[in-house]
Amino acid sequence: MSINDQFLSFILPSEKGIENYIHRTATKENAEHIMREGFRFVESFIKTTDKVINDQVYLNFWLKARVDYGNYIMVLSIATQLFDYYQNMLREVLGNRHVKYEVHQILTDLNPYKNDDGDLVYLLPPMFIKGFYFTDTGEISYNKLYNPFYDSQNFKENILKLI
Repeated sequence: MSINDQFLSFILPSEKGIENYIHRTATKENAEHIMREGFRFVESFIKTTDKVINDQVYLNFWLKARVDYGNYIMVLSIATQLFDYYQNMLREVLGNRHVKYEVHQILTDLNPYKNDDGDLVYLLPPMFIKGFYFTDTGEISYNKLYNPFYDSQNFKENILKLI
């Protein structure tokens, strides 16, 4: 896949203060499901997503490294201010405890659940899904629910559960 201007303008943050991540999936059905329902991840958000950085070499590397996961590139976006707010709150609550939590695990409206392997599954709300890019045709689908500034009372409650 070559990086073109249309693709770049979609995956790069359209405004300052937004962090974008990409995740590949195999089918249009999966991509549309993620836009409607949100992005499920097991244990760690960063295992299957890559942060978008405006660097051609970096982007080419990750696009090629993950090509086997599918031709639908999901773009997930979170406002930096929102991310930082919950990251700071998480640090305050955890203090010096050596417990690993990612901010992405806090940004869920639903309680995590255990899958068949006993791993915790989290669901990033659909508001954080900008849309997807289909590499075969260059088709871009935007999510009507998209709002990278989405803030839920549940996020605060998720942190309070850690106390």
